[in-house]
Amino acid sequence: MEDIVATPTLLPATVTTITTPTPITATAKPLEVTLPVGLTGVAHINQPWEHDGVSLTARAIEVLAKSDYGNHAARIWFRLVNKTGQRLLVDIDWTHIHLEDSLGNTYIDWDPGEQTSVWVETGENFDFDRYYAVTPRNHSRVPDDATFVQVVAREFSRVVNARWQYDINSQLQPDAARVTGTTESIGGAWEQDGLSLRLTGLIVSAESDYGDAAARAWFEVTNHTSQELLVEIDYGQIALFDSYGRRFGDWDGGGVYAASIEANDTLTFDRYYSDRSRMRSRITRGSSYVLVTAEDVGRIARATWRVPLDVRLSTGETPPQTAPLRINQSWEQSGVSLTARTIQVSAESDYGDHAARVWFRLVNKTGQRLLLPIDWSAIYLEDGHGTRYGDWEGGLMSVWVEAGANFDFDRYYSVTPRNRSRVPSNAGFVQVVVDRLSTITAARWQYDINPQLQPIAEPATNATKAIGEAWEQDGLTLRLADLQVSAESDYGDHAARAWFELTNNLNSTVIAEVDFGNFAVFDSFGRRFGDWEGGGIHAVTIEGGDTITFDRYYSEMSRQRSRITRGAKFVLLTFDNVAGMVTGMWRLDVVR
Repeated sequence: MEDIVATPTLLPATVTTITTPTPITATAKPLEVTLPVGLTGVAHINQPWEHDGVSLTARAIEVLAKSDYGNHAARIWFRLVNKTGQRLLVDIDWTHIHLEDSLGNTYIDWDPGEQTSVWVETGENFDFDRYYAVTPRNHSRVPDDATFVQVVAREFSRVVNARWQYDINSQLQPDAARVTGTTESIGGAWEQDGLSLRLTGLIVSAESDYGDAAARAWFEVTNHTSQELLVEIDYGQIALFDSYGRRFGDWDGGGVYAASIEANDTLTFDRYYSDRSRMRSRITRGSSYVLVTAEDVGRIARATWRVPLDVRLSTGETPPQTAPLRINQSWEQSGVSLTARTIQVSAESDYGDHAARVWFRLVNKTGQRLLLPIDWSAIYLEDGHGTRYGDWEGGLMSVWVEAGANFDFDRYYSVTPRNRSRVPSNAGFVQVVVDRLSTITAARWQYDINPQLQPIAEPATNATKAIGEAWEQDGLTLRLADLQVSAESDYGDHAARAWFELTNNLNSTVIAEVDFGNFAVFDSFGRRFGDWEGGGIHAVTIEGGDTITFDRYYSEMSRQRSRITRGAKFVLLTFDNVAGMVTGMWRLDVVR
């Protein structure tokens, strides 16, 4: 069977590089680190389970959503490491490994076949992957309401009764990784019996930074004795935990590295980390620190470093019962942002039998991979006469949405499924209603048909800034460098284009998150022009004193031609909850 295809990539200087301070050597002390590993006796995915010199790791798992290709319910990648010191003949019975979900369902090997065996050389790895289903060779899925899947190895070589848990849409709590005892900062070393281990550098990747690894760490092992030492390092025993308690193991799934270190010499190495081996991941959104932990590195029983993070989020909660939003305005609840970004209401002369078509964008801001179950009957339209328009096809589905990623979809609507209908010309408006989608409940957007526009009151003079000026908060400044409003005969379909500069005025690194859906342009008639793409997260690392630049286009409906209302006297560009900055507004007067 094929191996995982993703490969680690070098991370550029634009990701979070934490400078190494003056080294501080600390003598290793008894340290109790309370780090959650799921249920009692259950390890994290990509965490080794070792018995009698044999280490087995369920290093990656892929649980299929309803929309995914393939008939199997899940696929698991494993790594066995021979640490016995001798060549090992491993007997394999595929029926001894299975999956269990939180609802009590069992998933067995897709093609268990006959028992087999394989030789594994001393210090070497044996990698394999397997498919699982409720019934061999028959289509199955893990139910959408399951909260976790456990990988169970009853017996595999010397490993017995091993379990690993993969949580689905878990409810994360900050500061779940609690530490009692001593921790070191970057540059600090743990020393035991003449051997020291130092964390010399750490890179934590922001959502939009290059590379698939969540983090990269650099280490030094120094022999302070007067004789040569043979030091063994199991990379699987070094891990990162974020402040939500999520574990990030070795990118490659661990493995033994043994080297001789001369007296007073130093061995250096670096490793990448991910919550699932060779699969893209990021530290949980909003984490305030990470812990780097190492166990049994040579003579060092345990070492822990704590590295603080400065993360500035773009977040905001839309309370239930909020009045309908504008089309192309984001509705956010519990880390999920949903936007009805475009609506097309069919006229009598238009092609097609549907009454309307709506384009949506869901942004996953939860900080973890999200399994999204969808009941299309829970999304519908209502017009000004109270008529309801349901989904043209209906049905159920589910889809995985990666952390920080978008899920775009569009649907057709009619009064009766698969039958021709139209919204009456005198309906006045159409509302898009989402009863439930992930954590979104009771969301509404309104599209007015032939509205009677009236000028709005001008904002107070001290409430706005001019083009070229900046808003500042907690060491960050956001400057609108330029704003271009399109005239009717100008090139392009967008109504406006804006250029921004975000500057870190601190002496330390900041991870800044910008949600483009939290910017908008308003004209003096109150019409709202949202992000041309429909919003989305852009999170990057900004070193102290550095500036990032970006520009965005704006339109009343995503990717649809629009212009500022004829006769508008001014336009306002506003932002709310961007990179930890609460709000701001710029004004541009329109001279005719």
